[in-house]
Amino acid sequence: MVIPDRILFKIPDNITYDEAALVEPAGVAAHAIAITPLKMNETIAVVGTGLIGLLVIQILKATTSGRVLAFDTLAERRERALEFGADAAFDPANSEKVQTVMRI
Repeated sequence: MVIPDRILFKIPDNITYDEAALVEPAGVAAHAIAITPLKMNETIAVVGTGLIGLLVIQILKATTSGRVLAFDTLAERRERALEFGADAAFDPANSEKVQTVMRI
């Protein structure tokens, strides 16, 4: 495989491959938060709790004092969102839960 030089970056010796693999998704998560107008103590919804969604949750919890609500159709991902700091996690396909969220 040939890759153009312009898209290659040398990984510093003190960075592991696992850490390097998180640079781009962490950048995407940080950029998403940077371009979103947020207020302190505001309740924030994170829709989708894959890797980037989980990183968004962690950044939000570190930088805002509001509640973070996670939404995902997969139960395992909702559980992981709670482990990563979400205050609550909901299945958007469950209409009863959506009504609960509307009251929050």
